[in-house]
Amino acid sequence: MTGAQEPVHHPEFYLPYGNYIFQVEQTLYKLYHPILIDESDFFAHIFDIGSHGPGTGEGKDDDNPIRLVDMSADVFNMFLQFKFGHPHACEEYTNKDLKNFLEFAWKYQCSKFTRDYIISHIKQ
Repeated sequence: MTGAQEPVHHPEFYLPYGNYIFQVEQTLYKLYHPILIDESDFFAHIFDIGSHGPGTGEGKDDDNPIRLVDMSADVFNMFLQFKFGHPHACEEYTNKDLKNFLEFAWKYQCSKFTRDYIISHIKQ
């Protein structure tokens, strides 16, 4: 009988200077939280109300990450690639990828700039 797979550090987005650890599926991300709150009203709100962050202990180490459920690591990776200014060439994304990213952008209340960027690259 095999146990549950242990989460692994994302090779690019487990940042040594990050201050919060997030888990999406079986991938851990260590991020500087302003990257998220500058882009997403949803993330700004969860840090603002104190449901995550200092005092809760959540997100401070690999054993107690902030778990982002109902999200795919592929879509979260697209979001981070976009935020860090190095998305793949649009031809590498399928319409399904872009539509999933757009759904993420709406659900997590990302900026109009992000939503417009995604929409502009969906192939008709």
